[in-house]
Amino acid sequence: MPFSQGIRKTEFNSMPPSTKIILKELLKGEPMTASELQQLTGYAIRTVRYCLKDLHENGLIEKKINLLNMQKMQYQISSLISAQAKRETTQTKLKTEQLKSAVSKFRGLK
Repeated sequence: MPFSQGIRKTEFNSMPPSTKIILKELLKGEPMTASELQQLTGYAIRTVRYCLKDLHENGLIEKKINLLNMQKMQYQISSLISAQAKRETTQTKLKTEQLKSAVSKFRGLK
């Protein structure tokens, strides 16, 4: 998979460590609540909420309604980031196949 599902390395490196860890948890693919992220990371709930707010304002994550508990929001990776990551993954697979084909042709010439 491409670096952090389509997030530029420079953008990722400039994030505070706590935000990086929250983002990495969300990159696993499952929508999570702030309290679930707090349990996973061990951060104070205020820290988790600050990180989520920052990630949401920068368009990296989306909020969605938690159907099991309407009082708690769930957070997930932005669909734009996910779509970009899928395109990059497809391009990487294509390049890998082209490279394998070239290597096979080269070996056939020997």
